[in-house]
Amino acid sequence: MRTLVINSIGSMPIQPQPTPARTTGLLKHNDIPAFQLDAGLELWDHILSPQYLSGRTYQPQQISGNRHPPNMVRPVGKAGFAKLRDEAAKNISEAKAVLRDPARFYDIHKLQWAFGIIRQAQQVIYHAYGTFISHNITFWPGIGADTNRLSDSFALSSNKDCNPFIETIESCIVPVVEQFSPDLICIDIQWSWETVQLLTLNLILKKHFPSVHINCTGHGFDQFSFSRLTDRLKQDSRLFLGCDSLFVYPSDTGVLQLASSTPDSLNDIENLAHIKNGIVQVNMPLNPEAEPVDACIPDYSDLPLKRYLSPHLVLSDRLSIRCYWAKCHYCSINADKPVKRTSQPKHLIDRLKTYRELYNCRHIMFLDEACHPDLASQTADTFLDGSIDCTWSLRTRVDSRYTLSALQKLHLAGCRELIIGLEAVHPELLESMHKTDHPDTYADTAAELVRSCSSVGIGIHFCLLLGFPTERDHHLDSLVSFVRQQAPHLSRTPLYLSFNHFRLTPGSYMYHNPGLFNITEIVSDPELFNMDSIPCITVDGRKIAFGIRPLKYLKHTETIMRLIADRSKRLLYDMTCKSPYELLLKEEFGGKRLNPLLEKK
Repeated sequence: MRTLVINSIGSMPIQPQPTPARTTGLLKHNDIPAFQLDAGLELWDHILSPQYLSGRTYQPQQISGNRHPPNMVRPVGKAGFAKLRDEAAKNISEAKAVLRDPARFYDIHKLQWAFGIIRQAQQVIYHAYGTFISHNITFWPGIGADTNRLSDSFALSSNKDCNPFIETIESCIVPVVEQFSPDLICIDIQWSWETVQLLTLNLILKKHFPSVHINCTGHGFDQFSFSRLTDRLKQDSRLFLGCDSLFVYPSDTGVLQLASSTPDSLNDIENLAHIKNGIVQVNMPLNPEAEPVDACIPDYSDLPLKRYLSPHLVLSDRLSIRCYWAKCHYCSINADKPVKRTSQPKHLIDRLKTYRELYNCRHIMFLDEACHPDLASQTADTFLDGSIDCTWSLRTRVDSRYTLSALQKLHLAGCRELIIGLEAVHPELLESMHKTDHPDTYADTAAELVRSCSSVGIGIHFCLLLGFPTERDHHLDSLVSFVRQQAPHLSRTPLYLSFNHFRLTPGSYMYHNPGLFNITEIVSDPELFNMDSIPCITVDGRKIAFGIRPLKYLKHTETIMRLIADRSKRLLYDMTCKSPYELLLKEEFGGKRLNPLLEKK
C-alpha cells in the first residue's frame, strides 16, 4: 500500500523527529512505497509567517480565565495587540533566518532578539485564539496543558475559535496528502499533551480522505505507549484518538504486515488494536524475540532539512532502549519495553555514516532512557577510531563510573552534553524514590560529576522532580543548597535544569503500592486519558494531577534559576531549554569559561 508517514504537531521544528524517519526507512527498505511529511514543520512555518500573523484579530474573550504560565503571556489592549502583531509580522522572517544562520545564531544578542520576535508571534496567536503555542507544549483555553480529559480534547479538536491548527492543517497538510494519494497513513505522537493536535489532524484527514486507513505506529517517546491502556481500549474507542488502528507495543513486524495487507486481514496482524463495525479488537501480543534491533536506517530524504529552525542539522538516535537501573519507584517506562536492546556497533556506525554522508549531519542526540556508562565508553571508542566526526549528547544517570578520566574520554570522542535525571539530593527522599542504592553519597557523586564535566567542557542538563508525595520542605532546601554549592563551576559551561512535577504513572511501583508513599486515593475516572498521569490524593489532602503547578515551589525554583541564568537571559534560557539548541550552545561555549546564560547586560 502507498504509505504516508506523518509526525504529529508538537514542539517547534528545530530538528526532524526520529520515529517517522525510522518508519519511513523500514518501509522503503522493504520496497513499500512510502513518503514522509513533517506536519509540525509545515504548520510552524505557516504560523510563523508574515501572512499568517498579519491576518490575526484581537479576541479578548478567548483569554478570560485561562491557566497559562504568567512568564509566557502578558495583557495587551486592542491598540497594543495591533502594534504587537505588526512588529511580529514585520520581523518574523528575519528572526527565523537568524536561527538558521551559523554566523548569527551564536551571537547571543541576535539570538535573543530572534527569540523575542518568536515570543511576540506566540503572543499574537494567544490573543487571537486564547491558545499559547509554546516552543514545546501547547496551552489551551481553560485547561492549560492538561489534555487528560477526553471530552475536553475532542471539543478543542473541532473548535475553530480557539484551535489555530484547524485552518493551518486545511491549507498546508491536506493538499500534500491529496497529492501523494496514500492508502495508509502511519502517524506518531511524542507526548500525551499533543492529543488535541493529533485529534485535530486525524479528524480533518478523515473528513477529506475517508477511505484512507490511519494507524498510530506506537514508536513515540517513552512516556507515550498504548500498552498502558490495553484494558480500556475495548471499552472506549475515543482512546484511539481518531486513528483506525494502533499498535499496543511498537512492532516493526506489525507495521510491515499492515503496509502489505488489506483491511480484511487486520485480525492477523500481531499486536494491533483496530475498530471494525464499531467493535474494538486487540490482536495477539508482540513476540519481542522476532523484532529486529536496529538494522533499519532512518530515512530523512523526503524532508526539506534546510527549513528547520537550527544553524546545524541535529538528529536523534538511541544506543539502548531500556533504562539500565529500572528501579525508581515512580517510573513505569521499562514496563512498556518487553525486551532489552542495545545498538550493535556495526549498525550504529552505518547509521552515523549515513547521517553524515547523505544529510551532512555532525550533531547527534542519543536520547536513551538511561545509557549505561560502559556502553557510553564503548560508543566513545567508536568515535575515537577516526571514521566518524560527530558532536553528541547522551542521556544517562548519576554514576560513580563517570570518573574524570572517563569524562575526558567522552569529551575527546565528541560528547558535549550529559542529560541526567538527578531528581533530588536528600538521602531520605532518594531512598523513598529508590533512585539509588547509595542515597547517602549520591549528592557527593553528583557534585563530583558537575566539577569533572565542567573541567573537561561537557555541559549538564539535570532533571529535577518536585512534588513527590513524601517530599518535605527541608528536602527542597537541600536541593537549593546543592545548586548553590555548584555555582563556582557554572560559569564555565551552560547548565540547564528541568523542573518536572510528580505525576503518578500507571504500572509504576507507586501505582501498585500507593499507601507506602502517603497516597490515600487514586482517582478513577473513565473520562481521563491516563496515559502517563493518574490523579491521586495524598494524606495531607493534596491532589496531584497533570498540569498542576503548586505555587509553593516558586520560591525554590526562582532561587535556583538566579544561580544558573541571569534575569536578562531568561528568555534565552526558556527557548533553548529541553531542545537541540542546548547541545549547540554547549559545543560553542563549553570549556571556554564563557556562559552566555550568566552574562549580564
